[in-house]
Amino acid sequence: VNFLRKREALQPFIIFCHARSSSSRLIRTLQQHPKIHCAGEIFNKKGDWAQTNYVIPLFGKAQYESDLSPDEFLWEFYKKAAKHDNKAIVGFKIFIDHQPANLQRKWILDRRIKKILLSRRNMLQAGRSFQLASQTKQYAKRPGKDVELPQPFDVNVKHMRNWIERNNEWLQECREL
Repeated sequence: VNFLRKREALQPFIIFCHARSSSSRLIRTLQQHPKIHCAGEIFNKKGDWAQTNYVIPLFGKAQYESDLSPDEFLWEFYKKAAKHDNKAIVGFKIFIDHQPANLQRKWILDRRIKKILLSRRNMLQAGRSFQLASQTKQYAKRPGKDVELPQPFDVNVKHMRNWIERNNEWLQECREL
């Protein structure tokens, strides 16, 4: 069976988002569609779960172990994921720090790639959630498990302000591009 028929040409997309923006929920929702392959953070060197579930089954090794440039890896991922799952619409999510800004700008400007820009309106709440996740190393709530809060949980105001400003600037640049 030809995995990409003429009427089902490859349709790549990228979800540009920041941490704590409900991007994992969006991915789970998109994965429910029979024609969409949506992966997690395939360019996150710290994202073992994403590498194990989305990259290694296609490439046999993690993205950061690959000899391919990030741009080459991107297009190989699209092709391999489409063929592997027999789905024409293929995408993943990426955060500001997963690849250099100039490369992400290139992908935003590439007309072959559809873009989703996902942001949480309340960046203060997102920043607080990010700090909590960073301190507890609990980045995703697992079904049936409560998040264990550190005692005490202190908010680093300077770090949060920098995180919010950096993400807001990046989001604004994405919107302008």
